[in-house]
Amino acid sequence: MTIAKLTQIYFIRVTDNISKVQKLCSLVSSHFTKKDKVLITVPSNEAAVYLDQLLWKIPEESFVPHSIAHSTTKEQVVITTTLSNINQASILINLSGNLHPNPGSAALIYELLDMTSREKEAVSRQKQEAYRQAGHHVEEIL
Repeated sequence: MTIAKLTQIYFIRVTDNISKVQKLCSLVSSHFTKKDKVLITVPSNEAAVYLDQLLWKIPEESFVPHSIAHSTTKEQVVITTTLSNINQASILINLSGNLHPNPGSAALIYELLDMTSREKEAVSRQKQEAYRQAGHHVEEIL
C-alpha cells in the first residue's frame, strides 16, 4: 500500500505592496541559492513581465537568473502563466488568483496571505481552507 505524500503549503503574510515585493524576491533568491528548481505562476503576461523585471533588479547587489516560459524548459527559475510544472520544480510560488489545480506536482507551495485589502485577505483565507480540506499541511509564515 502506497501513501501519497501531501504537499506542504506556506502562506506568506504580506501587509503592503513593498513587503510583498521584498518577500517574494527574497524567497526566490533563497531557493535559487539552494539550487532548488522554482516555478512561479502568475495570472497574466503583464504580471510575468513585471515580476521578470523585479527579479533582474532585486536584490540590488545581485540578481536571480530566470526566464519567462510557457512550455517545457530546463531553467532553474521560471515565471509562467501556465498551471503545468513545466520545469519539474520542487518549489511552486503561486501568485495566480486561484488555487493551484495540481498541488501534488511540487514538494512545497508558497501562496500569499495578502492582507493589503479585506477582499484579498478573504481570497487568501478561502485558498487556505481549500488546501486544508484537500488534506495538505498549511502554515502561515511572516
